[in-house]
Amino acid sequence: MFAKNFRGRGRGFTLLEVLVSMVIISIILTVIGSAIVMAAHAIPDSNDPTYRAAETTAVINQIAGDLRYALSVPQRSATAITFTVPDRTADGVPEAIQYGWSGIPGAPLQRWFNGTTAATMLDNVYQFALSYDLHERSETTLGNVESAESLLASTPAASWYSDYSVSSGNWVGQYLAPPTTADLVSWRVTRVRVMARQNGMSTGATTVELRTADGQLPGGSILDQASMLESNLGYSYGWYELSFNNTPDLGPTEPVCVVFRWADGMVCADILIGNLASPWSKGCAVYTYNGGGSWFADTTETVVLEVYCTVTTDQEVTITRQYLQGVQIAVQPQADVASRMETAVNVVSAPEVTP
Repeated sequence: MFAKNFRGRGRGFTLLEVLVSMVIISIILTVIGSAIVMAAHAIPDSNDPTYRAAETTAVINQIAGDLRYALSVPQRSATAITFTVPDRTADGVPEAIQYGWSGIPGAPLQRWFNGTTAATMLDNVYQFALSYDLHERSETTLGNVESAESLLASTPAASWYSDYSVSSGNWVGQYLAPPTTADLVSWRVTRVRVMARQNGMSTGATTVELRTADGQLPGGSILDQASMLESNLGYSYGWYELSFNNTPDLGPTEPVCVVFRWADGMVCADILIGNLASPWSKGCAVYTYNGGGSWFADTTETVVLEVYCTVTTDQEVTITRQYLQGVQIAVQPQADVASRMETAVNVVSAPEVTP
């Protein structure tokens, strides 16, 4: 009645076809497996000498490339260097680069860029050594040179001596002319020795001031000061020394006044006064009887003292400058010294460096 249609049914694989297919697949899988094994063996070992040599060469080349264009080298040592290079970040500011190794075998060689966290350039380093090719140049120029401390003034022998008792209203001082040193640029008082004694109670205190001078009289500006306690003075006259460490420089024509100002007690000290036969060119005594309200000078009298100072003069000085012309770089990436690699780089700008 109805005819069956078998045209749409696919024909199955024969046993022979299946076996052939399996053989072909096995061959393909074997080839792929071999390729994978070969590729795995082709991946470099970080401890392989050839790989370490290539890695070290790349690091040395980067260091040399950075150093070649160094603009300044603020710090350098045998195992580290800090320098700046031209702007690389388009902000108009030179970049700061640092390379360093701790010096411990096996520690990494690191790089810092603009103070960021250290980046490891090469791990397990056995040596990183830097040496520097420096060029020296000497220059002679005029410069300000401060002298060692020297005596500015020492009271000359007097015809006779008298006492001056320092109290709340009665103060005494000494006007001092500036040094007469040739080519003087500036000067400053460093130390004063005065002949003083207790007045009797030993409870007083004197403030010894260095003041600017208005003519021969004390001015209103206090340059430096120190304390003289009566308890530290003897019953007889003796030298009492005061140091002044914060005195500013004075100009070559600026005089100064040493003022013995009452600070505490009824009478805080006796100061020895020398009476001279003629005025002293280096200074004279000054007095006030109203606690500094007004002063007067007596050119025939002087406080018995010694004053020390330093002077700054213009002198020819020789300055030796050092310039960095090149850097030798050595890196040993393995324990074997034969793995050590070296190169040298010329620094184009030859920046000045500190000795």
